Amino acid sequence: MSRCLVALFLLLAFLLDACGSNFVALPGTSPNNGGNTASPPPTASSSVPANTVFPKGFLWGVATAGHQSEGFDNNSNWTRWELAGRTLQIAGRAADFYHRYGADFDLAKDIGLNAFRLSVEWARIEPLPGFIDPEALEHYRRVIAAARARNLEPLVTLHHFTYPAWLDTYKQPTSSSPGWEDPYTALAFARYARVVAQALRGNVKYYLTINEPNTQALVGYLAGVFPPGKHHPGVMATVMKNFAKGHVLAYDAIHEVDPNAQVSTNVFHFIHAVDPTKKFPGDLAEEYLDTLFSWQDKYDAPLGTLPTRGVRKLDYIAFDYYFAYRWNNLLRVAMQWEWPVVPSGLYISLMYYQNRYHLPIMITENGLATEDGKPRRDGWTREAFLANHIWQVRRAIQEGAKVTGYLHWSLTDNYEWGSFKPRFGLYQIDYTKPDLPRLATPALAIYRQIVQANDVPKSLMARYIGR
Repeated sequence: MSRCLVALFLLLAFLLDACGSNFVALPGTSPNNGGNTASPPPTASSSVPANTVFPKGFLWGVATAGHQSEGFDNNSNWTRWELAGRTLQIAGRAADFYHRYGADFDLAKDIGLNAFRLSVEWARIEPLPGFIDPEALEHYRRVIAAARARNLEPLVTLHHFTYPAWLDTYKQPTSSSPGWEDPYTALAFARYARVVAQALRGNVKYYLTINEPNTQALVGYLAGVFPPGKHHPGVMATVMKNFAKGHVLAYDAIHEVDPNAQVSTNVFHFIHAVDPTKKFPGDLAEEYLDTLFSWQDKYDAPLGTLPTRGVRKLDYIAFDYYFAYRWNNLLRVAMQWEWPVVPSGLYISLMYYQNRYHLPIMITENGLATEDGKPRRDGWTREAFLANHIWQVRRAIQEGAKVTGYLHWSLTDNYEWGSFKPRFGLYQIDYTKPDLPRLATPALAIYRQIVQANDVPKSLMARYIGR
């Protein structure tokens, strides 16, 4: 998620809406108050019986992304963006997950995790128009097999902010628009999705087609801080339309190859800290999911053979949650290590999706950034963040939310779209050393306790919840 976009997006919200909001403080903004004054979350005994546990088979995992963790990506739009000098740093070798995936899977297994979200890189698999690289497919077969060998359920993202650079220059006979501005990119994406599904058939159950489409459209086509760096609301709307079509066509392609696959798309969930019942102005996530929940080409731009109107094209709901905002903390969200921590916002988000769509729910990203590993000014630690947020997941499950998994961002530090300064890892990486050693953080022990208990242990409740 781009910090520049977040600031811009929330500033727009303030100008459009927040001044008129009814100020209903959303509880739970600090661990031990953390310098904030909002009400604490309910105590552990007030809302959830002590014997409540997560469902059997609940997916405890971590989330990663190809460009951010693999390294050595030479053919994507993001690589071109970096080499053009549009970022503070380039990804380079990133976390070298491309070569170290086995060792990183071992780290995940050591925590006790049973799930691992990763992405396959379209630019590796189709480096030239129509050319499928068999070595790239074989690499990802090995990656998935290695995850399975460690009893890690792989969740595969097909498009995590990156696509082949040739999409920006390759012109269809009937279109001159680049990338996702071209409706035929949806068809190319579906063909790629089919190739991946065929290669991984029988070994992958969960797919995410397009990561945070609402974020991608805003940062790339309105804020202009991600490639392709445009500032045009009309183009942004076109891209959202094409993302929706790309998802639907990929959804159908995957199911044709593997009828048992579970396919979704994860959105970035914004929530008001001052009035969580109020819809975020211009909330593209809600519109996007509503469109896919009952597909009827609401954007009125037919493309080839589209599915029947009113057909659900989501097998489960997937979303990313990091913070809740209010109009007077806009400056804090400009940097990831300043994002306001509001654990109860995760509970509210879960209940919102449960009541709106009545589908299984997967939390596909949730994490806390520090600035180069330094203590945060608000007092939050990753240990407290994990305990408080997972307790809110527990609370939502107790109240009927069908939550099937929680994926923490991330296993290791990684490249955060322009910089290595934001640190999200359960394992910190020492980037000054050639072997990129993984150094365990204190949060590791907390997550291990939760996973082993399949619940938030009472000792962690007493230490962190409502404090």
